[in-house]
Amino acid sequence: LESDGLVHLVANTGAWVNRLTLADCEEIYQTRERLEPLLLRYAMPHLDDARLDLLDELAQAMEDTTEVDEFLRLDREFHLSSYEPSGTHILGDLVRRLWNSTQFYRRAYTMLLDDDRRRIMHDEHHLLTTALREGDADGAERVVESHIRRTRLQLARHPEVFDLPTSREAHSK
Repeated sequence: LESDGLVHLVANTGAWVNRLTLADCEEIYQTRERLEPLLLRYAMPHLDDARLDLLDELAQAMEDTTEVDEFLRLDREFHLSSYEPSGTHILGDLVRRLWNSTQFYRRAYTMLLDDDRRRIMHDEHHLLTTALREGDADGAERVVESHIRRTRLQLARHPEVFDLPTSREAHSK
């Protein structure tokens, strides 16, 4: 985790999550907007019915839960499961590192959602699974790109998220 820049180790104290600036977060999300559609395209020929059924189930479970932690777990499983069959090494690992680096901000984003934005997010998950089932690679890429962009833009509208104490700062107080 330290080599990925996700934590800072302090001898005899512990590991602390590194804080991102708004600019860092925007850069990571813009990178994800470009890389994840490509990773999805690599995965699509290998998405079998069992995997597509799993994605449908995860999309529905996300819609049904009201628990933030459960939603975040399901959302991560949904997206990473859609990329897993890609067979890539470098791109898949890079996407997972980018996801890991923004976990704190994904939580903050999820807590900012109003009912309308939550509905849009769930609709995007269902649109993505539909495009994947139909073999519509261009459509699936557009959905996932827009889905990531929406998160980035929403986070940029809430710079206070980047002023929240991280676990490191909360522990030192």
